[in-house]
Amino acid sequence: MVVEAEIQRKDGSWRIVKLWIDSGNPEFFLSEEAARDLGIDFPELEENMEIEPPQAIRLSGMQLNFAGVKSQIMIEPYWLFSATHIDGNLPSTVLQKYHVIFDYPLRQLTIAEPGTIQPRGIRADASINPGTGIAQIDAVIDGDSMSFALDNGASYSFTNSGVIEKLAENHPDWQKITGTTGCANMWGWWPPRENLFPVWRLPEILW
Repeated sequence: MVVEAEIQRKDGSWRIVKLWIDSGNPEFFLSEEAARDLGIDFPELEENMEIEPPQAIRLSGMQLNFAGVKSQIMIEPYWLFSATHIDGNLPSTVLQKYHVIFDYPLRQLTIAEPGTIQPRGIRADASINPGTGIAQIDAVIDGDSMSFALDNGASYSFTNSGVIEKLAENHPDWQKITGTTGCANMWGWWPPRENLFPVWRLPEILW
C-alpha cells in the first residue's frame, strides 16, 4: 500500500511524496533524492545516515506526529526507491499513534485521532509493542496457534524453518517451490541463500 503525502521543505514549501505503508518497521526512511530536495544538509553518502525526524508531514491535510521516530536517509538497498516508486515509508511508530483502517478493496487508507471513529467488524485480540508499534496477533495454521507480526509492508508471510518442516511432513500434497522468486523475493539480498528457501502455498490461515 502506497499513499501520497506532503513533507515540508526547509523554505516552508511542501513537497509531494509517496509513502509505503509499513506496519512492520518502526523506523522512518527517506530517499536521498527527496532528502536533498527538502533541504537536508549532508555530504555524499556511502552508507545510510540517521537524521532528525521530519517536523511536518501531512496526509490529506492532516499533520502526522513523527516525534521520537528514528529516521534515516537510506541508500541501501539501492533499488528500494526506484523499484517501488516511493520516497519514504510510514512506519509502525507513527501508525500506533492513530486509529488506522486499511481498506484494500476500496484502495483506501484512513488515519484518524484515537476515539474519533467507531470500530467495525469482528474484534480480534492483539498485542502492541510500545517501543516499536508493531502489532502481534495469534493465528491458527493446521490446528496450531502461532504468533505473527502484522506487517502489511511485506509481500509474503514467513516463519521459521521448523514450522514449515512440520507442515511439509503433515501435508506432502501442498504446493511447494524452492527459492523466493517473484513477490516472495522481498529484498533480493537479505537474508542470505534466499534461492534455497522453501515456499509453500497454505490453503488457509484462521484469525
